[in-house]
Amino acid sequence: MEKLLTTHQLAKLLNVWPETLRRWEREGKLIPLRTPGGHRRYKESQVLALIGKEITEKGANRCAVYARVSTAKQAEAGNLQRQKERLIAYAVEKGYQIKAVYTEIASGLNENRRELAKLAKTATKGEIEVIVIENKERLARFGYKYLEQYCRSCGVEIDIVELGEEKSPQEELVEDMIAIVTNRISVLIYLAHKPSQKTGLINGRNYRQMVLDYLKTGGAYQVEIIRENSRYYIHVTIEEEIPVPYIPHSGVIGVDTNPDGLGIARADCLGQFKESLWLPQGEWTYARSTRRDNLIGEAAALVVDMAKQLNCALAVEDLKFKNDKSVTAKFNRMSHSFVWSRFLQALERRAAREGVPLAKVPPPFTSIIGILKYQQQYGISNHEAAAYTIARRGLGYGKEKVPKQLIQRFIKERDAFMFLANWKQWSSIKKAAVAAVKKLTKRKVKSLVSWQHYRKQLLAG
Repeated sequence: MEKLLTTHQLAKLLNVWPETLRRWEREGKLIPLRTPGGHRRYKESQVLALIGKEITEKGANRCAVYARVSTAKQAEAGNLQRQKERLIAYAVEKGYQIKAVYTEIASGLNENRRELAKLAKTATKGEIEVIVIENKERLARFGYKYLEQYCRSCGVEIDIVELGEEKSPQEELVEDMIAIVTNRISVLIYLAHKPSQKTGLINGRNYRQMVLDYLKTGGAYQVEIIRENSRYYIHVTIEEEIPVPYIPHSGVIGVDTNPDGLGIARADCLGQFKESLWLPQGEWTYARSTRRDNLIGEAAALVVDMAKQLNCALAVEDLKFKNDKSVTAKFNRMSHSFVWSRFLQALERRAAREGVPLAKVPPPFTSIIGILKYQQQYGISNHEAAAYTIARRGLGYGKEKVPKQLIQRFIKERDAFMFLANWKQWSSIKKAAVAAVKKLTKRKVKSLVSWQHYRKQLLAG
């Protein structure tokens, strides 16, 4: 007895909706049998004959159907489904054997289409002789001739149906360009793109207008396509004109980043201490991403404006030294922290836009030197002392001399000590000082946070 197929089974076999089968029935293309209960059943031989696979027929062309729309909105409107059904009906009428049906939602300018890659692989394997498409633009906006030549080299012909377009080629091309250019513009800091409800102005920098203005100049730009969570994002990079940095005549401002704020200190052109302050930033570690990015941007703007008003350069720790063996645990935490990296990036970008010179200095032992050498001398906090050390390094004072009082108190082999590298000397002093604090307090001590509290006792002992 010949096998009968249900409506669901046949719809799955032909990759069409059940409603399409009912429409074909009304059009007289595929007449089913009826069960006593009134359900539709389709003869297997009838179905095989419909799709060009009659048992007695030999050598019918095997084909693959490829349907594509540019946007998800078009697919939701049913354009993709109707296009697929038209192509399947056309292939059936031509007597092709439908081997595969590929549907895709992607721009015709996108060269990394998954379903198109599968189609090319099927053609390469020799599993088909014909590719059925609605028009050339469905396969590719540009470079169609190359695809056609490739298919012919694989023994595959492209059958273009040239059926009615849902939209004109111009409209489709415009949608493709909009999908690429305006899908998403990625920036490194959060700034609102919508006008303020109070002033009607754009809050921060209007990146969208910046890109559009730059495109009018005809200058070169970089476009990066990133696939994330089954979606594609376009990152557009343009060259931004920045002013020439001014010559700082009032010294350097050092910035020391910490979990709860920023240590700021200014040194004059001779490296002498002038002033310092502490900028608390307690929200950075727990605020929401948009709030945190806003706070980071405000802090960067405040520091840069301060340097500009005082006619100073800026000095920060260079994250490129994170693999240096002489860095401290504090800097390891900082270099691997998203918040600190974002702040330093924002500070560097803001300084460049404002024409403020910025120097990146090696980070080893800035906090240790600040605590042991400058904190007591100038009566400032340990973070401000570290910022002062950073400012001096920005001026070129990279080798800080170890105070004689520390050498006399903690170093026994002083002759050998003088031949050590500068960072090695400070490392030895730190270890000896930590050991002295540990011995005095009889507690497990790993840092010099409590140094100032026990300083007199340790140096007098």
